[in-house]
Amino acid sequence: MPGLVADPLFQLNLLLWCTLPSSPDGVERIFRAEGYEIQSIAPRLRPRVGQLADVRALGGQDSASPELVLYASGKKHMMTLECKAVSFSSASSLNVAQLVVFMIVEGPGLRDALGIHHSANISSSVGYVIPTETTRRMADTLEDAYLRIRNRGHPCNTGFVMLLDERPDGVYMGIERSDGLNDPSLRVKLEGWPRVLAWTDGSAWRPLYVLPVDPSIDGIESDVVGKEILEERIRAPLLARVGNKIGTAEFEISVDDLMRSAVPVWNLWGAIEAKKAVRTFGLGLVRLVATELRAAEIAVAERGGRFVVDGTTPEKAARVRRGLRLSLARRLPLDLTTPEQGELFDE
Repeated sequence: MPGLVADPLFQLNLLLWCTLPSSPDGVERIFRAEGYEIQSIAPRLRPRVGQLADVRALGGQDSASPELVLYASGKKHMMTLECKAVSFSSASSLNVAQLVVFMIVEGPGLRDALGIHHSANISSSVGYVIPTETTRRMADTLEDAYLRIRNRGHPCNTGFVMLLDERPDGVYMGIERSDGLNDPSLRVKLEGWPRVLAWTDGSAWRPLYVLPVDPSIDGIESDVVGKEILEERIRAPLLARVGNKIGTAEFEISVDDLMRSAVPVWNLWGAIEAKKAVRTFGLGLVRLVATELRAAEIAVAERGGRFVVDGTTPEKAARVRRGLRLSLARRLPLDLTTPEQGELFDE
């Protein structure tokens, strides 16, 4: 699928697949094999107070959130990774404003910012993930930022460019400015251009995304496919829970539990506003189900992200299950007044 490696959401999900303990078939978990784990997704990084004046003078901002931070505790090394559709020059003020923050929040400062309890010194590197077509300018920009920060007397991350090349048989990963990656064994692997994703049809990977949608990249409403995938990941377990639990005893529906089910890295995702948008979307789906239950004369109380569903009669419970079965099987809007034969859930 042309241009897929230029999609920041695909780039981010590829990095996650390469790090998680379990990933789809065809993924080479190159970071996992090197001892890396996900430390945080989109954490808010802030320079130290004593650095702020110079950060601003260099065109930096007071804080910035990279796509991902990985940590290899055995190597005591961290990678701050940022995904971009294209490279950028030192004249790109908005991108440079973020880059300065990523470069200056290094080693011990990055360790402390992410709450890593490790007394030993930690090294760190900054990597920009881009397609192979736009590489040279990015390496020059990283070099320029490094020199300008060092010239002001501050410790600074080294930077490297992580390249993604889309070929007929999959996605290959390489590196430019490799001396900026302070991990010799990973550097050697990337210099060999390993295939990290094998495919026959790039579009088949979208439903498998760890993060099906990232509002900070596209917004939920503008990403139609991602919205549909997210909705189904929330809707199916939501209706299944109602169908399995509805009966004479009350039960709860937790919006946060649904979010953790729909987005496996939910607890590692530090993008507060993006998570808020996704949670609000999920909350709306739960409220729609609650409205239908109330229409079926079953009381539902909303209590701060938890919905308590009252117990009901076996007859009403059977009617609810029939409506849920129809909605799930045919992807129709939920209607608990529609008669339908057969049961999907246990009585």
